[in-house]
Amino acid sequence: MNQFQRIILQIAKILALFSPRPTLHHEFQDTDFRRRARRNFPDAIIKFWDSKYYTTNMEEWGKIFANVLLEMPAYISNKYDCDNFSFHTSALVSARFKLNTCGVASGHNANGQAHAFNVFLAVGRFHILEPQTGEVDPVGYTIGHIDFF
Repeated sequence: MNQFQRIILQIAKILALFSPRPTLHHEFQDTDFRRRARRNFPDAIIKFWDSKYYTTNMEEWGKIFANVLLEMPAYISNKYDCDNFSFHTSALVSARFKLNTCGVASGHNANGQAHAFNVFLAVGRFHILEPQTGEVDPVGYTIGHIDFF
């Protein structure tokens, strides 16, 4: 990262502190959220860690991911790779925005390679997030396991 990129990143971090927080649209009881997740991912092993789950709409998720993904570290094979990106994304969403419906998922990418990414609930629908690129609902991903922290 060059000096100019570092300055832009610092400005973005400062602006993010003043960006509006998402409006909470829905609170789910544990049983309702579990039912929705299992219906959407019937073949996945899903672990639920909370008794209530909080989400927002797709427009707000877009703002959240713009904030969170802006400062991700560089990819380093076997040191800071797909699993680290997905855990980091989930943790930042929870810490900054108090939303716990951005889970850490593992499965396979479109090339059939083992991969980690995120699954999140926007009001009405689950989506996949590729935290390394910011792509939502990438084609060809399969899910084997999800943890909602």
